[in-house]
Amino acid sequence: MSLHGWLRRFARTLRSLVRILAPAYVLVALLQASGLLEAFSVWLEVPLRLVGIGPEGVLPLMLGLFSALYAAIGSMASLGLAPEQALPVALFLSFAHALPVEVGVAARCRVNPWRMAAARVGMGVVAALAAPLLRPLLPPASGSGPAGAAHPAPLTEPALVVIGNSLLGLGKTWLLLVVILAPVTLAMEVLDGRGLIDRWSRRLAPRMAWLGFSPQAAFPILAGLFLGLVYGAGVIIDRMNKGKVSQREAWSMFLFLAACHSVLEDPFVFAAVGVGPQILLPVRLGAGVLVLAGLAVGTVRARRKAQAPPEGMRSAGSRRRAAVAGGLAVSLLAVLALAAAVLPGSSGHVWPGPRTSGEGPARSVELVVSAAASLADAAQPLKAAFEARHPGVRVLFNFGSSGALRHQI
Repeated sequence: MSLHGWLRRFARTLRSLVRILAPAYVLVALLQASGLLEAFSVWLEVPLRLVGIGPEGVLPLMLGLFSALYAAIGSMASLGLAPEQALPVALFLSFAHALPVEVGVAARCRVNPWRMAAARVGMGVVAALAAPLLRPLLPPASGSGPAGAAHPAPLTEPALVVIGNSLLGLGKTWLLLVVILAPVTLAMEVLDGRGLIDRWSRRLAPRMAWLGFSPQAAFPILAGLFLGLVYGAGVIIDRMNKGKVSQREAWSMFLFLAACHSVLEDPFVFAAVGVGPQILLPVRLGAGVLVLAGLAVGTVRARRKAQAPPEGMRSAGSRRRAAVAGGLAVSLLAVLALAAAVLPGSSGHVWPGPRTSGEGPARSVELVVSAAASLADAAQPLKAAFEARHPGVRVLFNFGSSGALRHQI
């Protein structure tokens, strides 16, 4: 570990994030100052009503979707939204918020931004649709007034005010990034220098492999899980810049983090509007588990497909196995037919068999048939039919491999 190496890592990561944050903040400021954000909210009022978000929740949703969670929470508090009204908005924004910034981080890691934005909005829609099922978990109403009594304030403000607020927000975020990234990149430099990250990654390799990740993806996933996609982006981008995580892994990693990231902050901030972590945290963790389960199933299927022979070879092999099984079945039938010709009750020669006394009845006869193990299922119906026709005969099968049977015979 060297001071020069840490400063270079810190500066490179901070520069990458500023390149993402600055355009995103400018874009949101322009949308708000031009009135487009308010126009979007009017256009989306009817579609959002289909997922349970009423007119009073459209403006907070748009602020959270394009800006940040705290802007949406402040808007909901100022509008006087009841917890029942805030719940679908909070569920939606838990999965889809600050899209220009966080999708920009994904794009920086070579993940298709439109694909990631669609995945996050889709998760948000599904979560909002689940609001009626989760409403009984809300705390009882305080009775402070009718829900939604406040009138929504417009999103449009004077351009200078919007730009000033945007620059102020960008400055605060930049300072937070410096405060967070400095110790994080320093810790990474120390851990990398001592080889601890690689050592821990190798220990996690078996568990990560089931999910389709390489061991090197463990550290970025943990960073996003606890620090979030913005403040944890330093670790994620650093690993990507070093080629430690492939592009396919990056998509899977961001898909999981879209469902479950910043679990120490995001599920708790909506408590200010009456939607606490007792609802949002299990939803986020459950969504993460579902994504991981889907990735694991996809990994297992991909491995089976890679290990399976080509379609033409598989068809030829199946035909060969069917032909061999058919030949063995014919051989088994021939053996049973031959036995039927010499055993009691057959239409051919009658073998008297051993007797208990000179006049006693014939004892039951045991017929041992040696056959390939692959005929075990097909032979049982033949045995039943043969014994029904010849009550004095008990058929015993001796299944085994060809080599073992040849040795026995």
